[in-house]
Amino acid sequence: MGQVPNIAYLRRFAVNRPGEPEVIRQRFYDHLILPGAGITPLNFFQTPVGQGVTSALGAAAGTNKTLADTNMKLAGQLPALLNFVIQSIEITIEPGSVLTANTFTPQKPALATNPATIAAAQAQLEMMNDPDTFYKSGWLELNIGNKNYLTEAPLGAFPPKVQTVLATAIAAATGTAALTVGAAYTALKANKAGRPYFVDPALTLMSNQNFVVSLNWPAVVAMPSTFNARIGVILDGFTYRASQ
Repeated sequence: MGQVPNIAYLRRFAVNRPGEPEVIRQRFYDHLILPGAGITPLNFFQTPVGQGVTSALGAAAGTNKTLADTNMKLAGQLPALLNFVIQSIEITIEPGSVLTANTFTPQKPALATNPATIAAAQAQLEMMNDPDTFYKSGWLELNIGNKNYLTEAPLGAFPPKVQTVLATAIAAATGTAALTVGAAYTALKANKAGRPYFVDPALTLMSNQNFVVSLNWPAVVAMPSTFNARIGVILDGFTYRASQ
């Protein structure tokens, strides 16, 4: 058996350390609705929980953001006694199926076994064009206080770490037999792949310091589907906070 940990080892991982800070790995994230007609710029981390408009599945359209949308407590800054070290940045996109203002409804899987519904299945497959268009253009800016610390393009340079891989197939039968199309939802999973965008050297967000991550385009870029998409920006790193 190994050596029994001593008191110093116990205190090293204690959650109750009055007057001493602690560090945890905790991402900061924010999601916004990108109108199908496009918009520029798109500013993240500016509307905290309880404000803005939700884009989360299960939330009533037009209601305020919840933790499913963002974990920001204040608008554009971290609260007192909370600091964050940014190590990497990710951008996600989830294509939608409606164009109603302030509303996001995700694209659903499709399986068409009747020729009459082939057009619908094909339309869903074409949703792959939304992520492709989104990632091929635009640029990201990270501003802290009154200073720019990062400008990078295109948006495809910021792939998400979490990916869902989906295999699809399209099969056709001749004659009067039904045509089978089974390959949708690739649209939703068409996020860019690749190594994360590392912020090196890392950047620190101090408490009560204004910051914003903005996505910009030379001009408004519409989604090929014309439907609203859900865009997320994730800052990955370490959160420093006061102990209990």
